[in-house]
Amino acid sequence: MIDRNKIEFYIFIFFVKLFKVLGLNNTRKAASYIGFILFYIFPIRKEVVIENIRNAFPGKNESEIKDIAYKCYKSICTTFFELMYLPNLSNEQISNLIEAEDASIIKNSFEKGKGAIFLTGHIGSWEVAALTSVSISGIPMTLLAQPQRNKYITSWLNKARSRFGNKVLELGLSVRHVYETIKKGELVGIVGDQRGPRDIKRVNFFGRPTSLYPGAVSFALKAKCPIILAAVIRLESGNYKAIFEELAFDNLPDDHDEQVREMNQRYISFIERYVRQYPEQYFWMHKIWKY
Repeated sequence: MIDRNKIEFYIFIFFVKLFKVLGLNNTRKAASYIGFILFYIFPIRKEVVIENIRNAFPGKNESEIKDIAYKCYKSICTTFFELMYLPNLSNEQISNLIEAEDASIIKNSFEKGKGAIFLTGHIGSWEVAALTSVSISGIPMTLLAQPQRNKYITSWLNKARSRFGNKVLELGLSVRHVYETIKKGELVGIVGDQRGPRDIKRVNFFGRPTSLYPGAVSFALKAKCPIILAAVIRLESGNYKAIFEELAFDNLPDDHDEQVREMNQRYISFIERYVRQYPEQYFWMHKIWKY
């Protein structure tokens, strides 16, 4: 019987090796071409992307919306192609690609000895964001990652993400492992802007009620540890601008559920700030406002 997963993996590895030959700049050019194909010729979730952008930016005309959508496809392809190429780069080369703002926030938060949560979103290159702490500050982290359907590709991705000392903890495992990691004084990396369950308290994202998973801020509230907000933006030069900010815990409501909602609101407002500046670099492909 033909193993579909192995065939997919061999195709995946072919492109990994091809990108190694092409080099980083040509890999990015290839991503632009594939983005063009996926937007104009074989559209994938195009209606969802355009509807999300239309909802987020009601003041933009259809031409502007479609232009953002097209650039979004190119950006997403670039993010994934870069991930396939990054294992070819040394830690020093990756560090040289990152222009960090307020990088001391990572070290200062970590040195409090309470552990910390490194919380980013699907803006810019979230895969590069996973490497910023160890590349800039020498502090590795445990990354929460969604396993892929293909176990062979999942294994490759986890190995790529574990370079330079990072560890990967797949989503779906006991939350106890996350809490224990934080309590040991370590750093946990989470991409937290996926749509949450229907029955959770809503936050506002672009002025619309939005559901977010409560896990990241719940961990922080329970462990009383800092949350480092991060956004890694891709620049025209090909470098990345890494932005860090410590999430404030002041003036929270007394009720725990309201505390979680308020913390999630502060987090998603941070993400929205940079999505407004770089809308083409956001992952608009899921139904953000499904309910």
